[in-house]
Amino acid sequence: MKVFLIIPLLLAAIPSWTLAARPITLAESYELALKRSEELAQAGQAAQELEAQIGILRAGVRPQISIIATETLQDVPPAAGGVSSQFTQRNREQAQISARQPIFSGLREFLALRAARHRGQAAELALTRARQRLYSDVAAAYVEELAWFADRF
Repeated sequence: MKVFLIIPLLLAAIPSWTLAARPITLAESYELALKRSEELAQAGQAAQELEAQIGILRAGVRPQISIIATETLQDVPPAAGGVSSQFTQRNREQAQISARQPIFSGLREFLALRAARHRGQAAELALTRARQRLYSDVAAAYVEELAWFADRF
């Protein structure tokens, strides 16, 4: 059932003038199916989401450094006696550097990172398997279509 649904989709994706010019090859059929496969798109998106999670978990393990720099500019009007303008700073610069490194928290960050890596590998394998299943389905449909044309003509 699935096989008979793939071939019309593949044929609909090709302009009619190219069908009259030459038959479609198995590689072209597979490329067209790759572009249209929802299962493959979902598997790829799941793998990308897990890669992003790995990056977030990795950031929790690494040291964090923040730098803040400010500069205050103040226009001091001349006072009548001139005393207040002598003690007021016109420019004031400040800089602050802070670092944070988690020392020990029971290794839960490292275990979570390892688990996320394994889930990422599983998602990559699922994506590879989805590509293999798609190729198998397209190849089976292609062979059936060739057999149908051979019987008809």
